[in-house]
Amino acid sequence: MSSGSRYCCTKCTIKVPSKDLLSCTCCKTFVHNNCETNDDILEILRSVKGLKWFCQRCVDLSQDVSSLAKSMDASKNKFVAQLNEINDSNRKIKLDVDSIKMVVDHNQSKLDELDRFDTVLREEIKMSKNEIKETFSSIVSKEVKLNVEHLTGDVSEKNVIKIMRLGRKCETVVRPILIKLDCVLLRDSIMKNVYKFKSLKEFSHVGLNYDLTKDQRQEYKSFVDKAKVMEREENNQNFCSE
Repeated sequence: MSSGSRYCCTKCTIKVPSKDLLSCTCCKTFVHNNCETNDDILEILRSVKGLKWFCQRCVDLSQDVSSLAKSMDASKNKFVAQLNEINDSNRKIKLDVDSIKMVVDHNQSKLDELDRFDTVLREEIKMSKNEIKETFSSIVSKEVKLNVEHLTGDVSEKNVIKIMRLGRKCETVVRPILIKLDCVLLRDSIMKNVYKFKSLKEFSHVGLNYDLTKDQRQEYKSFVDKAKVMEREENNQNFCSE
């Protein structure tokens, strides 16, 4: 600024010559020398090149900024410390999760092994049951066949008096066969063991019965019906008494 210029002081609001003014390097405001400092300072500022002057407001502001910067640095350091703690906790949690996953995988492997063993065991038990069932059926079949052979072994051709088909011949109907034996005891022995014949597959479709007349069949049917009624009444009485 020229020495003849006059500017208004921001403190005393008086216009003073430029030679008596100080200019703040930061905010560019003008302050009267008498309002801010003394003549010695003004002479030093003018004689030394590169020396800068700051008004009190800018000095106070810079101190506030410095304090704020320190506070921000402290907050930043605290935040970084907390973040490091969180990262450490996350690493520990990840290690725990990995350990748990290993245990779960190990247990799952054991469960899979047990499932395979259970499946194999069930198959073996099923096979054993089938084998036992087949063996039992075979034993029963052999025993029944022995009984049948024992029963029929006493029957020879000479004991059979007559064999004939009953009823009219028809292609779609299987007619019964009448077998007449010469011995009543032999007949009764065979009829007593009819259930043994029925237990064999090859004789399951064959039925044996006494040869009765029409009147005898009617009488037999009435006896059977009467027996069923008596049995039903007896069951009802037992139920009521309970």
